[in-house]
Amino acid sequence: MRLLGRVHDRLTDASAWLGALAVAAITYCYCHEIVARYFLNAPTTWANETSTYLSLLTVMLMFPYVTRERGHVAISFLFESLGSRNARILLVVCLIFSVAVCLVSVWFTAVEVQRQYVRDVRMLDNALTPKWWLTSWFVYGFASSAIHFLRRVVGAWRGLETADTQEGF
Repeated sequence: MRLLGRVHDRLTDASAWLGALAVAAITYCYCHEIVARYFLNAPTTWANETSTYLSLLTVMLMFPYVTRERGHVAISFLFESLGSRNARILLVVCLIFSVAVCLVSVWFTAVEVQRQYVRDVRMLDNALTPKWWLTSWFVYGFASSAIHFLRRVVGAWRGLETADTQEGF
């Protein structure tokens, strides 16, 4: 299991780096569009949609990393007001709920990706781009985050992770 955890962490790190590269590509697209439009009087037809697609990609690639690093918004006053045992129980319940939400999201997005693939749904602004190419990243983001939450459930259940050692749940 530890080997699988390390592999999952490496995949999460790689996807975070890809997300960072996507942010750099978005920056390039906007700078290129500004120069082309205002200095060369030759606006592009691709920069805006490419930036939009890369924004979606960035969110889904970074989602597992943020989940692993507990970078999400946390309201910790409830954990702080409970005793350590009750806080740990609440932590496990919150983490199980988070796993469930991510897995339901995986289910819905996977069904939608499959529908888009079968029906050959294309993007409205670019008939060449199949929509499932973009929406499939939702499946990855939610599934990987569900695994990170599940790993935290196991850690909290074993007492290796407690509510008072983190930024909320």
